[in-house]
Formats: sequence, C-alpha cells, structure tokens
Amino acid sequence: MECKRAEQLRELHFYRGDQEINPGEIVQELYSPLKPLIDLNIKRHEIVKGANKEQRDRKSGESIFKGLLEKYSNESRVAVGDYKDNDFSARAHFNDGSKSEFRVLPRTNFSDYSLKTPNIFFLRDENDNQLVLREARKYDFEGYMGKFVLKQLQDTHRRKVHFEVPESVKRNEMVVIPEPKLVLALEQLNEEETIKRITPRMRLLGIEDDKLWYVRNFLPPLRDTSMDIEKLTTYVGTLHGLGLIDAVDSQVAHYCINQKGRVVNIDPDFLAYTSHYNTLHNLDWNDFRKRLDEMVVTKSQVEEIKQGRKKQMRSLHERMGGKTLLDHLPEKLSESSAIDFLKTENAFISD
Repeated sequence: MECKRAEQLRELHFYRGDQEINPGEIVQELYSPLKPLIDLNIKRHEIVKGANKEQRDRKSGESIFKGLLEKYSNESRVAVGDYKDNDFSARAHFNDGSKSEFRVLPRTNFSDYSLKTPNIFFLRDENDNQLVLREARKYDFEGYMGKFVLKQLQDTHRRKVHFEVPESVKRNEMVVIPEPKLVLALEQLNEEETIKRITPRMRLLGIEDDKLWYVRNFLPPLRDTSMDIEKLTTYVGTLHGLGLIDAVDSQVAHYCINQKGRVVNIDPDFLAYTSHYNTLHNLDWNDFRKRLDEMVVTKSQVEEIKQGRKKQMRSLHERMGGKTLLDHLPEKLSESSAIDFLKTENAFISD
C-alpha cells in the first residue's frame, strides 16, 4: 500500500459537507470551544501574575482560578474531542493521478494553561496516511499574545524589542519575526541554497492578510529517533547564523526529523532576530544547551555541537554576503519571491 506524502500532492481542497471552504475557517471552528479556557487564562495572567501584586494576593487568586480552570479545561477537552466526528473533510489529488479523501482531526494535546488556540489540524485517510495543516499567524502587538511575548523577551534579555522591522536595528535590539514572513524568507534562502533547512518542507495553500496556510508531512520527533549530532549542529548553527533565537516557546518537542534526516523546527511562531553577540553565543546557546539535557547527548558531544555551530555560523555569514535575514523578509506576504515556487509541485524538491 503506497504511502501518500505531501511532496506528492498536486491539489488539496477543504469542505464542510459539500461546500468548499478555506482551512482558516476549520481552524477557527475546531478550536472555538477553547475560547472560555483561553479567556480565563489571560485573565489569570493579568491578575495573578501581575508584577505589582503581593504574594498573598497571588495565592488567593490562584485558588480562585483553580476551580474554574478545572471546569473550563474539562469542558474544552470534551468539546474539542467531539470535533473528531465533524463534517469537515479534505480531498487531495496526487501527481500520480490518484485521489484521497481525508478526515479532519483536531489537535487534542493542548495545555490547560493555553493563551492561544492551536494553529494546526491533522488530515488522515482510510489507509492512515497523515498530513498536517498549519496556520502561520502574525500576533498583534497590542493583543495579549503580543504583550506576553514582549514581556518574556524583555524579562529574559533586557533589550528593546520591535514587532515591526525598523529601518535600522541596533546591535542590542531584537525583532520578533512573524511566522508567515519568517517561513517565506527561509524558503527563499533555502531555494537559493544559502542555508540548510531548519523548518519543514511545505506546500503553500493560501495567503490572507497576515496569515498563510501550508501543509506538511507528519514528522517523527527528534527525541524519539537516533541522535545525529551533525544534523543537530547544522540546525543550531543555521539558526544562530541567521541571528534567530527561540526564547519564548523553546521546546525539544518542536524538533523533528524530516525525510532527509535534517532537524527542523515544526513550531517557529515566536522566533526573534538579534545580532547581539552575547545573546547568540551565551544566553541563547545556554538555553539550547539545557534542551540538549532532555536528549541523550554526552559532554563531549555538546562540545562538538558548540564548536561545529561556530563554524556553521561563520560559513553562513560568508554565504549571506553582508546581508541579514531582515533583508530577505517580504514587505507584504504576497510580494515574496517564494510564493510561486511553494504553490507548485516542485516545492518539495529542494532540501
């Protein structure tokens, strides 16, 4: 039985019953039951985690929210779980002329302390072939997630943080890169063979304002595979060589292995750019080093990764020719040179 993979995909259409819809509508409806839980968590953060609150107030607030959290968490899990039997579907056409119909399944392993709705759902056909649909979002600086990311970065690094790319970025400043612009820039650099891949190969399905939707293969987690030190070194060397840090939502669970054995980050929604030496070579490296502790990596291998990472960074700086990642970010998503490439069946050839 042939395994259907995203690289074989020619067309993909989504439906509610017989009516064709866009994947953004599915994301919104699948996770609408989480809204009370998310609203509660935002309120909890604002009240309990407030910087000026006395410790006794925090403990009192925690006890108040604990009962509500259990109530909303249970209700949300039941409601999202009910969406396993929904009337959404996806119909795929593959390059070999075959067709498949996929069920739409929600993500159900969300945290009780979520501050945002999940932005992926799963596609599974009758033969258990599975693909992943992802909605890449730009979070509003004035919204709660924007403020949360800003506070996390400022508390950790004590630096000025931009949510829009300014005309010039000082060495001690940071820029939060919205995932839609980031993945398009990375795809452009990958197509030009300037970088090794650090995000999954993708097939672009659509763009709307500050969001884009793409489909990728379901990939095995790095920690569930045999460790390849060279591939892990390439990942972190490319990441830091581009001036990127994963300081807000860094998790080993986000590292997966693609079809070529490369380490890729499947959840790049809160990466930030900086050219500050100490941030890249000390602070973020030390954070990455802690994540290595969750995997079977020896002290000598850690040193090997550290030294190899520096070589990767120097080599990448030469290939960038004096430009930075910021120079490759599209002003508008629709203006990215990667779009036409990513909408064709050739989008999965380059690695």
